[in-house]
Formats: sequence, C-alpha cells, structure tokens
Amino acid sequence: MLIDGCERDLMHYRYESFDDLKDYCYSVASVVGLICIEIFGYKYEETKEYAVNLGYALQLTNILRDVKTDKDRGFIYLPKEDLERFRYTEEDLMNENYNENFIELMRFEARRVREYYHKARTALRPDERVTMFAAEIMDAIYYRLLEKIELTDFNVFRKKIKVSTSHKFMIAIKHWLSTRIFVGRIKK
Repeated sequence: MLIDGCERDLMHYRYESFDDLKDYCYSVASVVGLICIEIFGYKYEETKEYAVNLGYALQLTNILRDVKTDKDRGFIYLPKEDLERFRYTEEDLMNENYNENFIELMRFEARRVREYYHKARTALRPDERVTMFAAEIMDAIYYRLLEKIELTDFNVFRKKIKVSTSHKFMIAIKHWLSTRIFVGRIKK
C-alpha cells in the first residue's frame, strides 16, 4: 500500500474527488502511522483510528502548504470537485490567482483538515499518549503549520509557510514536559 502511494506521486498528477485524494493520503501517510504504532506498540484498537486520521491530517496539511510548490512541479492535489465548487480553475491556480474564490476554497480545505486532527485526537486515549509521544509532537507541529497557513489568509503563493526550527523545538519540549507530568501522575 505504501509503495502504491509513492508510485502515485510519480504518475498521478490530478485528483478528481476528495475520495481519490483521501485514498492517496491513506497510502502515503496513514499507512506510515499504522506501521509506526506497530513498532512503538499500542494498547487499544482505537489507536489504529488515531494513526489513520493523523495521517490524513498531516498529509492534507502538507498539501495546503505546498499548493505552489506542487503546482510548479505539475501536480494539483486539491480535488477537482472542490476547485469547481469554489469556481477556482486550474488555470487560476497555474497563474497563482490569489482571490476570494481561492481563499474560500482553502478555508474549506482547512476545515476539513481540522476535522481529521479532531478525529485523531479523540481516538487517542490519554494513557496511550506516552507511547505515541513522537506522533503527538508531529501533530502539534503540523497543527501549528495549519494555523500559520490560516493566519496568512491562505496566501501560499507569496512564500512557503513553515514552522521554524526553534518553534518545533519548543513544541517538542512542551510535549516532553507534558508527558513527564502525566507519567508522574500515573505513578502516584
């Protein structure tokens, strides 16, 4: 499944529907999450749901961040049905037309991504957080990236939006401390 997703990156340049894109995201991201929980170990069946939904959230965040970069490489990951819904054409995208239609399209996509973060977080039981420490850090960093995309009013054409290394480090420290505090409470 993972190899299938990587092959699609070499040959598949467009996605007609969100279902098609979601299938791609499952192959390249959710499967990685499922592999990781097998390596790190997990206690609850719901953790698989966590891995799948977090994979969707992370990959979709990447897609929003990389609209320009992907377009420059000849890839359009935003589903064609969504472009049509918001009357934003592929030609508009190629010309980097930053207008109200684009903003509304991206706002719609960001809400969708937030739903996957929420589904993932809801599926993860508190005592599983220790085992999923690395995934929790990824969640926080990518969620911050999504917030930064939103804060620029989705102007991903101007410059590549990113979370600085120092900010990533601070997020990791915060999660490490939070996990330590949680483990301390469990031991009492």
